[in-house]
Amino acid sequence: RQDEPTLNYSLLRGKRLLMVDDIAINHAIIAEQLNTVGIRSDFCLKGMDAMRLMYQAEEEKDPYDFAIIDYLMPDINGEELA
Repeated sequence: RQDEPTLNYSLLRGKRLLMVDDIAINHAIIAEQLNTVGIRSDFCLKGMDAMRLMYQAEEEKDPYDFAIIDYLMPDINGEELA
């Protein structure tokens, strides 16, 4: 349709995402979509693992630009992690 806006994903290319969810298939689906626009993504199943990855990324001078965090997880919930 002509009245639909064209989406420009160029600002997202090269950005880094951390996804935290205890259901692995969720990452597989989202990562496939994000990879098509050039977003780098990492995934972990637990909040404590996410904290380790965030500290590691910071030490490597390649921090995450944004995160998708599930609320219901086994160790700490998404709100506590955020």
